[in-house]
Amino acid sequence: MNEGTNNVDASDRILRYSEIIHKIKHEIIDKKTWAPGRKIPAERDLLEEFKVSRNTIRRALSILIQEGYLYSEVGRGTFVNSKILWGKKNSINKSKIVGIIITDVKFNFGKKIIRGLEDYLHLRGYSLILCQDHSNIRKTYTYVNTLIEHGIKGVILDPVLTEDYLKDNKALVNKFDEEDIPVVLIDRQISESNTNAIVTNNAEISFQATEYLLQNKHRKIIVIGDKTQVFLERLKGIEEAFNKNGVPFSNCYNIVLASHDDINKDTKILASMISKLKGYSAVFSLNEYFGAVTFRAFSRLKMRVPQDISFITFDHPEESFFHGTEITCIEQPLIKMGNAAGKAIVDIIEKKQQTPSRKVIKSKFIIGKSVLLLQN
Repeated sequence: MNEGTNNVDASDRILRYSEIIHKIKHEIIDKKTWAPGRKIPAERDLLEEFKVSRNTIRRALSILIQEGYLYSEVGRGTFVNSKILWGKKNSINKSKIVGIIITDVKFNFGKKIIRGLEDYLHLRGYSLILCQDHSNIRKTYTYVNTLIEHGIKGVILDPVLTEDYLKDNKALVNKFDEEDIPVVLIDRQISESNTNAIVTNNAEISFQATEYLLQNKHRKIIVIGDKTQVFLERLKGIEEAFNKNGVPFSNCYNIVLASHDDINKDTKILASMISKLKGYSAVFSLNEYFGAVTFRAFSRLKMRVPQDISFITFDHPEESFFHGTEITCIEQPLIKMGNAAGKAIVDIIEKKQQTPSRKVIKSKFIIGKSVLLLQN
């Protein structure tokens, strides 16, 4: 008699597991009331709803975790997993992992951003997955899918530099949004987007650097950048400086350089472009990579800094490019930016920040020896 009763009880438990699992999947997949990243009702609430034992509830949830529909965090509860993991046996559940997609870490920009970000995440108990896309949108999408599959909690995105910058980066953010994965942009923004961002005072600091050139009697200046929003902001500051100092903005020649992620090729292209321009006494490069390319182009053209051409760049590139020359430059607080990006993404993940924000960190203008005072 006892044996038969035990068999009935066991069958009943299996039926109850099946019923609970079916109902929870229905909430997640069909009704979509429990979206990815959402915390499911507490164990005591499920006990009350299904009228079963604690062990039965725990067994049902354990099966759903094994099947990739849910993941659990000690001290926080049980949550709905990313869609891409649903139905996958022994899938990787979400843990305290944050991803970053960045152009590269060859230069100080990438190196210092990563250092600041990783330092902060480590303090908060998070790990970092680094992805370098080298401005290749296909590579970027490969990384996006990989990060989602690894169940990341959030992502820091250095918007990829493509010809269709706005469309491509909005699509990337939307891809993460569909999986309920928060995004924080770093350095560059996406116009008409409410995505969280960590940026610098681009227009203000570019104004300051350009005014310094104008005060040193430079009246015809070459600016080297591209078409992304951050460069347009920097160009706006440059234009304001020209207007304030009564110098026609037509005296500013804007070279739009499409990076090929090949410094030798880009140097050759830029040197050819500069060689065709006449009467310009200074060059202002609007990021670290363009600064390195510009200085190499000067060398190719046998132009000395500052004797033949004055020079300012964002983010002093690798020292080896300058042979000991002290460059007048704009120093972005890169470690601080990485640190701020880490804080922003963790605050969003842990629900300490509810609305999108844009944090502006101020850069410094550092006067070196690469700008010559011209005589009237």
